[in-house]
Amino acid sequence: MALEYAFELAASSIRVGRGVTREIGMDLAEMNAKRVMVLTDPNLARLSPVATALESLRDNGIQFALFDRVQQGLAAGRCLCGLGDAAGWVIQWTMERFRDEYEEHCLRNECSVEGRKLARA
Repeated sequence: MALEYAFELAASSIRVGRGVTREIGMDLAEMNAKRVMVLTDPNLARLSPVATALESLRDNGIQFALFDRVQQGLAAGRCLCGLGDAAGWVIQWTMERFRDEYEEHCLRNECSVEGRKLARA
């Protein structure tokens, strides 16, 4: 009897495009989320993408906890549980690899991929 191998890769949906930040509350409401945690750093917490996400959560009746003290090195095993470490790894990984894009979008309101100024969310 031949052996069969099956591989499964479960991944989250990733959306890119104008206005998707405004949809986060609706998406979470459809998933029956009642309370969520928003992770960001102190600089991004003051910018419109975070404000837009929080507004969407409020508009859709999703309670949230905002943690705005993510910092470089969070993923170095400083958290009490693995979930906290894992969250830090994702943020640190994307900030290290896509920092220019984050700054371009969040600080300068520009998008070099589309070659134009962005409308504020």
